Amino acid sequence: YFLFVAGGVYFRWKWLKGHFYEGDTNPGVVVSLNPMLIAVSADLTFYNPKEWPVIKIIKYNLPAICGKKPKVGTRVATVGLYSGDTSSDRLDDIVPIPVECATDDVEEQIRCLQQIPAGDWKRLKRDLARIPKPYRKGMYKMWQLRRR
Repeated sequence: YFLFVAGGVYFRWKWLKGHFYEGDTNPGVVVSLNPMLIAVSADLTFYNPKEWPVIKIIKYNLPAICGKKPKVGTRVATVGLYSGDTSSDRLDDIVPIPVECATDDVEEQIRCLQQIPAGDWKRLKRDLARIPKPYRKGMYKMWQLRRR
């Protein structure tokens, strides 16, 4: 039994390490505390000049973000891996994970947050305003949502 658990922990660690090494940094914001939901902005574009923006709302229970107690509106740096057909003009999905899941180093968490360009934060705010409330976990394809 111990070897089974140890093997599971090892492979999970390897997967997380690969996720954060190869992933793409994306902006996120806490939109709910009970349960904790984080809205993440991303673009599913794959070698195509056209944008395919999405908001992915994920559920995570983070006791702290950049060393502080989370509240609605708290910004979160996330790292996402994409999946889908690479022969298509866009990918199918993104799996974002908050940076806090990879490191307890608050300085590194803040550095990742500061790396995200201002335009990405603006897009997150603009697109999030189009998502129906109450917020629910899932992916929202902005090209399929009506403009408000």
